[in-house]
Amino acid sequence: MTKFVDQAVIFGARVTSEGYLVADCHVARAGVQRYSGRELGLPEAAIVDVYRPVESVFSPDSLQSFSHIPVTLDHPSEPVSSDNWKELAVGEVSSDVLRDGERLKIPLVLKDARAIDFVASGKRQLSVGYSAELDIGDGVAPDGTPYQAIQRHIRANHVAIVDRARAGDEFRIGDSLWGVPLGNSEPGGRQVNLKSVLVDGITIQTTDQGAEALSRLQGELRDQATELASSLESHRTAILAKDSEIGELKAKLADAEKRVPSSLELDALARARADLIAQARGLSANLQIDGLSDSEIKRAAVLSLYGDELVRDSSEAEISGMFKAALGNRKGDPVRGAFSDLRAGQSSREDNGQGAYEARLRDAWKAA
Repeated sequence: MTKFVDQAVIFGARVTSEGYLVADCHVARAGVQRYSGRELGLPEAAIVDVYRPVESVFSPDSLQSFSHIPVTLDHPSEPVSSDNWKELAVGEVSSDVLRDGERLKIPLVLKDARAIDFVASGKRQLSVGYSAELDIGDGVAPDGTPYQAIQRHIRANHVAIVDRARAGDEFRIGDSLWGVPLGNSEPGGRQVNLKSVLVDGITIQTTDQGAEALSRLQGELRDQATELASSLESHRTAILAKDSEIGELKAKLADAEKRVPSSLELDALARARADLIAQARGLSANLQIDGLSDSEIKRAAVLSLYGDELVRDSSEAEISGMFKAALGNRKGDPVRGAFSDLRAGQSSREDNGQGAYEARLRDAWKAA
């Protein structure tokens, strides 16, 4: 069972000839009420909306539990029982507990002079201390209000006279008996100083401790808002940097696509490569050119013609000039070209019958 405190409203107050204060009051209602998580033993939850069904509030056992419970001055630190009743009780609830619409109506009798003096001085709001089973789970009440828990098996323990109840001025002892406005005061009329605190556009009256707690909470909320704003700004900066990187990559891709040669350009490159290979092998037929670049092919051809000493420290431009000169020499000097072919194991000269003559001499013995 979970312990709760709730509010009540008192009306029709009168003082008996013995000095007792008698009044009727509303002490419970059906519907959704808001509690702090700490009140319900759920410290991880800041606020919990609790639904109290009609059948829980007005069940026979619930109504019976309100009969003859003690009235206390403020909430005691422990439930009222036979062990502490004498020290804590300042009055009691009589047996005529009734349903009044959506609320529970009880007759209240205050018998302690000090408690009655507090009420006369303005301490008139009421709060009910009770226990109930609490079922955690989200839902929606019949009136459309969402909730996170349901109360069942309500059992009242006491009704406390407090300075400020959960539901505010509606739940109080009626003030028409004394002809003075409701306030926060002690016996003798001394006012309890309250501070006005602005929370989310709403002015709230509270004690110094309450104002300090609200100020601390507002500071924490501001810090969280600042941290969230900083996180969002960092996220935005990261997104902008990534967008810039994507844009750069897109531009590089577009440039690369522009540099891709067309089919005609590829054909021209292939012909130029084939011509270079033919030229190099024309200078040196046994030249190994597999995997060589154009400049490496020229260097290999010149090296085969002129040797390492001439080629070793020559620049690419010098090699290109030597290659060009070698090609020119071969075209202008057919004898040199023929000897080059002979060195390569080939013959480009015309046979003009000499070869046939030499073959007849060489093969004459076959006809004998």
